Amino acid sequence: MGFSLSGLASGLNTDTMVSQLMQLERIPYNNLETKKKALGDNQAFFRSLNTKLNTLKTASQDLTVGANFNLSGVKSSDETAVKVSGTSTASTGNYNVVVNNLAKSHVVKSFAFTNDGSGQQLTAGSKVTVDGQEVELKGSSNFEILENLKNDINKNSKNVSASVVETKAGEKTLVLTSTRTGTDHAINATSGPKLSGFEAAGIWNNLSDPSHQVQAAENAQVSVNGLDIESASNEIKGVIEGVTITALKEGSSSMVTVAKDSDKVVEQVKKFVDAFNEVRKMIRDNTGKEKALQGDSTLRSLDMELSDWVSGMIGDKGSAAVLAEFGIEMDKGKKGSEMTGQLTLDEKVFKEKLEKDPDRLMAVFNYEGTNGNKGIAHTIVEKSQVWTSTTNGVLNSRIKGFDSEISFVTTAMENMEVRLQNKEKQLKSQFVSMEVAMGKLQNQSNWLSSQLASLNGSKK
Repeated sequence: MGFSLSGLASGLNTDTMVSQLMQLERIPYNNLETKKKALGDNQAFFRSLNTKLNTLKTASQDLTVGANFNLSGVKSSDETAVKVSGTSTASTGNYNVVVNNLAKSHVVKSFAFTNDGSGQQLTAGSKVTVDGQEVELKGSSNFEILENLKNDINKNSKNVSASVVETKAGEKTLVLTSTRTGTDHAINATSGPKLSGFEAAGIWNNLSDPSHQVQAAENAQVSVNGLDIESASNEIKGVIEGVTITALKEGSSSMVTVAKDSDKVVEQVKKFVDAFNEVRKMIRDNTGKEKALQGDSTLRSLDMELSDWVSGMIGDKGSAAVLAEFGIEMDKGKKGSEMTGQLTLDEKVFKEKLEKDPDRLMAVFNYEGTNGNKGIAHTIVEKSQVWTSTTNGVLNSRIKGFDSEISFVTTAMENMEVRLQNKEKQLKSQFVSMEVAMGKLQNQSNWLSSQLASLNGSKK
């Protein structure tokens, strides 16, 4: 309807009455809306739980690799002389590194040019070649030609960097620097940056002329435990397996130490402990008393399995061990209602066990025995697949199940919304009809009253 007769005849606020009646009519719809939100929240929970369980599986997978219990760290006794970096699997040992010579870039310079017409003059239109790219000299003065040549070289060459330097008042020089160090990258070398035409263009006489040499190209020369090494770069790899040496200061030395780094091993195990606790906490935070998923059988089952995965004796008879022996305990020092199922890592105990009995510690995580007796890491990787598989995993099945439930509720809400809209139109129409009818009755009543008044007046 395009108009309203709310209370015009009856004096009632029929718009409010319709609104209040529709609030009652919408209660079932609101219930469906609440249900849909709850289903969506539960689906989001299972998605997040699936992600966290996959994180636990990945952390466990890392602990099935024995190398992750033998991680190394690398240090330099003098980082101003030698800087080092290494992979976690670098070869352990002590290495005396002596820097005899640093690798250097080749630097050459042109004649010094003035801009007043005196001395050596550059001619626009002359051509030079830089790394196979032809460059034409452009400009109306020496300084302008030098500036344009610098810009063109920097634009066209990756092997040569150009600059124009004012060597003294009124004189400027073109300086070329090889972008890479070492004799193999000397300017004009066979295997280095190739320049030609510079002599003919009057930029220099010959690069072999000492007057044009600013810095000779040199290789780095270092020794590692007495072994002489020559390198085109100051960054040297492969001499110590898994270690990169960067020479920084000539005539210096440093002791490079590569040793087992227990902190890195602890970091790997902490990832596992944290991932386990994240899964456990998420389950228990959402299945407690009066929680949305209280009593959920899927979550109860997973919670019990988590305990099983990290419990029990592992290893061969006579050398079997439990996780608690190595400083990793569940609900340490807690009783009854205080217990949360969380693991704690005592780093001091763990490091002591890692130092004294690394093989036994590793076996707790990556033992592969018979009759299902496997290390904790292998067990979690294997068992968690039942839950996280993208094809038929338990959690993914729950997630897909919510899709169908949400779709069903959404369709019901859409159908109900149509019925509610029709109901509201019907109520408004009924109230409009009532107002019209009451208006007619009031008009008739008023007419009768006027007629009776007229009759009474005539009798007088």
